[in-house]
Amino acid sequence: MRQTSKPASRALVVVLVLFAGSLACAIPVAAQTPSTDNGSSVTAASWAPAVSFEDQRAPYRRPTPKLPIRFRVFGTVDAEHMLAKQSFTAAVGTATLLGFGGGVDVINLNGGGLFFRAAVSVMSKSGTRSTGTVSNGIALQVRMLPIDLGVGWRFNHVTRANDVTPFVGGGAVLLHYSETTPAGDPTDNVSSTFVGFEGFGGIDLLLGSSITVAPEVDYRSLPGAIGSGGLSQVFNETNLGGFAFRVTVGVRLGRH
Repeated sequence: MRQTSKPASRALVVVLVLFAGSLACAIPVAAQTPSTDNGSSVTAASWAPAVSFEDQRAPYRRPTPKLPIRFRVFGTVDAEHMLAKQSFTAAVGTATLLGFGGGVDVINLNGGGLFFRAAVSVMSKSGTRSTGTVSNGIALQVRMLPIDLGVGWRFNHVTRANDVTPFVGGGAVLLHYSETTPAGDPTDNVSSTFVGFEGFGGIDLLLGSSITVAPEVDYRSLPGAIGSGGLSQVFNETNLGGFAFRVTVGVRLGRH
């Protein structure tokens, strides 16, 4: 009897150990498995809240810093090709006029890219009065003074250092136009002011901490400003605007 009961006791011990181990494994799982109202169990994957990739990235996003309002004071060199090219070629020998001027951009108006521009330049060229095909030899001085008032948008943070900034804009142009004949009849002189519109765009390049160079293109339109007499009537040209290539060199003033 003692020889037969000893194996049975060992078997009983093994069964008890296995049962206790299974209970130890089952209790944590049951504790992590919530039940629903009807008593059925729900796995952790089914009730855990979903977290999107964008939500995970949110704490690491850096907001774009607001930029302080600054002033860019600049000088300009313009080369404008006039739309009334036949009239200007007949009067002063070319349809492209060179101008010089200056202005100011007020940048970062909203803490971002919005800016305001005010600029003025002067262009003049000497020639002779003409009937359109034949010059009469009377000296003529053509002078134009455009005043630009516009708003635009600067695309900041294109580069890490923010030293290359594309920009676009548009607005109004106020143009004073005059023709004078120093040795001729004063009644032949012309002096008028016209209002039109313009659009422009370019790239502002920051050199160092405050010096900037900005090449840009500009389109001015002053429809109906000419065409009622003189050479512009002969050539049926009515717009005193043109396409201009402009280079501005300036300095940024204000808090960095």
